[in-house]
Amino acid sequence: MAHVFLSYVRENGHTADRLAEELKKNGVMVWTDYIDSGIRWRDAIKTAIRSGGFFLPCFSKEYSEHGRTYMNKELALAIDELRRTPSNRQWFIPILLDRAASIPRIQISSTEDLSGIHAVNLYEDWNEGIKKIIQAVIDRPVLQIFLCHASEDKEAVRTLYRKLLEPGFAPWLDEEKLLPGQDWDAEITKAIRASDVVLVCLSQRSEKRGYMQKEIVRALDVADEQPEGTIFLIPVRLEDCSVPERLRRWQWVNLFQDDGFERLQASLRIVLPAHKF
Repeated sequence: MAHVFLSYVRENGHTADRLAEELKKNGVMVWTDYIDSGIRWRDAIKTAIRSGGFFLPCFSKEYSEHGRTYMNKELALAIDELRRTPSNRQWFIPILLDRAASIPRIQISSTEDLSGIHAVNLYEDWNEGIKKIIQAVIDRPVLQIFLCHASEDKEAVRTLYRKLLEPGFAPWLDEEKLLPGQDWDAEITKAIRASDVVLVCLSQRSEKRGYMQKEIVRALDVADEQPEGTIFLIPVRLEDCSVPERLRRWQWVNLFQDDGFERLQASLRIVLPAHKF
């Protein structure tokens, strides 16, 4: 499911609620700054933005008249994320709520500021503006991810599968995708070749001989066909364990560390703009 983070000043709450309802009706999950009590707002918003896929700041006359606003804190976090995102990835979509709205000229890089990002105008034609947002959010490419793992690690990989679904990725897990009567060996081979990324899930249990080793060989064959510099195969350590010699040429991620999934997502976001159609 597509995710967006909606940022706005309190005076525009009614319009923001209307926008959120339009997005939800079209199958988009909406994050806002309403954070459960007891959770540090900065950490919660950062997580929401980084798992959201899109950031929609709503600019208006009311925003421009504010000297200091909570929305600016959200905007600062989003700009930090923008600076880490490839320039050809559409991620930040400014929304103009009224004719007096303007986008602040905050620097993103040495040559670009926020005003250079194309905005969606909602005040002239609401329905057309909503249509443009939906097209940008829903019609984006979906990253196909193959989960290579040992059967003994199924529970941990199921958790990873669910976490990958939340930001809108399309993970391939055998027990979810294989249908009764299918040639599972042939289907797995096809799935690996159709994937944009292969995550090789490693643990102390995956070191033994088994079908996983066959999957790794197939993934290595496809990896060798990729252009130089392409991120295709990512070793994922589910726990503290050794990385097989044949996989050590690729930087691995430690999923068991606090920032492990965040680092994995950062790599997947790099893959997304160049993924095959």
